[in-house]
Amino acid sequence: MFGIIHLGLTLHGGRIWLGLGIFLLTAGLAYYSYRTTNPPVSRAKRFFLMGLRTLAFFLLLLALTEPVFSLVRRFTRPPRVVLLVDTSKSMSLEEEGRGRLERVKELLDSGWGKELTPNGEFSAYQFSSQIKPLTPSDSLIASGEGTAIGDALIEVKKRLSGENLVGMIILTDGQNNLGRDPLQVARGLGVRLYPVGVGSPSPLKDLAITGYRTNEVAYVGAKLPVEATIRGSGFFGQKGLLLLKEGGVILDRKEFSLPSEGGEVRVTLDLIPQKEGLHRYTLSLPQKEGELTGENNQRQFWVQVLKSKIKVLIISGGPSWEFSFLRRALEEDENVEPKFFVGKRDGFYEGRPPTTIERLRGYDLVILQNCPRRLLKGRTESLLVDYVEEGGALLMTGGERSFGRGGYSSSPLAKILPLTLSPKEAVINRDFSPLLTLKGRAHPVMGLEADPNLNELAWADLPPLQGVNFVAGTSPQAEVLAIHPTLKLGSQPLPVIAVRRYGQGKLMVITGFPLWRWDFLEWGVGKSNSYYLRFWSNALRWLVTREEAKLVKITPSQKIYRTGERIGFSARVFDENYQPLSNARVSLEVRPKKGKGEPIALTLAPGAKGGRYIGTLGILPQGDYHYWGKASLEGVTLGKDEGEFTVSRYSIEFEDTRMDRETLLELAQLSGGEYYDLKDASALPSHLPLAKEEVKVEREIELWNNPLLMAFIVVLLAAEWTIRKRSRML
Repeated sequence: MFGIIHLGLTLHGGRIWLGLGIFLLTAGLAYYSYRTTNPPVSRAKRFFLMGLRTLAFFLLLLALTEPVFSLVRRFTRPPRVVLLVDTSKSMSLEEEGRGRLERVKELLDSGWGKELTPNGEFSAYQFSSQIKPLTPSDSLIASGEGTAIGDALIEVKKRLSGENLVGMIILTDGQNNLGRDPLQVARGLGVRLYPVGVGSPSPLKDLAITGYRTNEVAYVGAKLPVEATIRGSGFFGQKGLLLLKEGGVILDRKEFSLPSEGGEVRVTLDLIPQKEGLHRYTLSLPQKEGELTGENNQRQFWVQVLKSKIKVLIISGGPSWEFSFLRRALEEDENVEPKFFVGKRDGFYEGRPPTTIERLRGYDLVILQNCPRRLLKGRTESLLVDYVEEGGALLMTGGERSFGRGGYSSSPLAKILPLTLSPKEAVINRDFSPLLTLKGRAHPVMGLEADPNLNELAWADLPPLQGVNFVAGTSPQAEVLAIHPTLKLGSQPLPVIAVRRYGQGKLMVITGFPLWRWDFLEWGVGKSNSYYLRFWSNALRWLVTREEAKLVKITPSQKIYRTGERIGFSARVFDENYQPLSNARVSLEVRPKKGKGEPIALTLAPGAKGGRYIGTLGILPQGDYHYWGKASLEGVTLGKDEGEFTVSRYSIEFEDTRMDRETLLELAQLSGGEYYDLKDASALPSHLPLAKEEVKVEREIELWNNPLLMAFIVVLLAAEWTIRKRSRML
């Protein structure tokens, strides 16, 4: 129901008297012009011509007052209720002999949906990682590989914009694992939410490998620990068996006691690779009788197996706790073969570092540990630049004798470091804890824990460092992995850990110090030095893992994805001088390795850093995939790359099999709605606020610059001229 409730005309400044004056003036002039005519015409024709001229000149002069025509309409909108049904895989889980989605179907088949909007309108959708309309003829199948509640809410609000949306009913188990945070969405959605919890909020009888931790690089014949995190419910006191396999061959096994309800236990197996190359391994738990699902009982991972130990050259500025703890960490790693040179005032305590490129090539990595430039006499600095360009790795740590403070601002090394240096560089001695950047959270060097949330907690829980080199800035090619929480370089945070590539090699810098606190102080609070050792292990293995020097390098964000995770890609593009290119077009195709599936195309978008490109493909079914990509500029191909990745059987849908009542309760509270258990859903329709909405729509039309007004004036004047012409009037 609608109607016009107000019409109005306003002039600039509200000068209504001016409009009246214009009308009287134009009417008077028209009357004066037509009081007598030559030749004489009828009285009716004279008054008609007078009216045409009056109206034309009145409208013309009126336009100068900037008139605005206003229209106000009022109408009512009926209430609209939306039903969202979760059809992700977790809704297939059976409890007491019936699946969760089966219970939802029973509710819908009972006619419950017809009770929702007796005096309004109704829309229904099914959702998992995406939403689509739900019609009465649709058969509900729990097949979605992920659950994106927040994205579904936003999409529905977008599709029904302009509607009187009074509530959204969500039939779900609440296990959100994709997209935007539904709680954040609920805060700003402006629509009442009525979640209906499907399933049991108590832990179900189930086992899951929720995470694993190991190095991505190993060595032939050397033991590599693989730690699995296992969560269990319903099997407390029983024994479990963890297997480590490659293909169908069992490499190691361990029996362990299963944890208490909802608890976790960590089990470590040993991997001893026999052949070099890239290997895919599987951790698995045999499914137990009565277990809810076996979909979350295995995890896969890749390991790059090399044939020899890492040879590391350490040049230290002098004896210190920092040097002692680093030395012990390297010597404890059976895959590392370290060589130490410790400086003093007039040289080194024993021997001296290599002075030829041939000797430097015998090492995979060189570490300058708080080493002043004066100790690198002769050609050593220039040799280190050549060494990195050829594929070597260099790591420089902070301190009173490092970076610009140590005299490196005018060194050849300054040109290849991820930092820019100044001879006036200060050292700030103040406790702080580094913060991970967005890139740092995903970088292998910074992975203290496999789970991203646990990893951030691990970094936040480390003992604070006591000082930092206040360097001049970062180089354009740098990737900053960690920053100072308060100190800034202009508008940018001070870098604490940064990396870059130069030629075929890699560089890493650590401006914060002393790192030994991450070892020694942890023992004092009942912990261990595992994070300190893991950080150095990660750094060494990332630095020495050589990558083929390609102008175009395209890589997936992970080698192995869980089913339901979105597949991300990144690319680096360089010109022939290895300078980053930001205006290339990077495209790729993905195809299953087995079968004849159609290729999926993706174009990567330029990232924030020059020469970097990123893109997301979406969700793919379980299996092995091959990708081919290329970069081009103005139609000329710059380079190509290809590779593989795996979508594993482990699904994010079965990571937590409980109904998340807490999240659903909070959704209702934040939006002003109400939560219901499925058994109480019959009471929901009577609590919906099904009020009609009265809407006023105001519209203003500026007549003074409307072309139709000018056209009408021309028509009036043309009509007057035509009549005068035919009447042979002067």
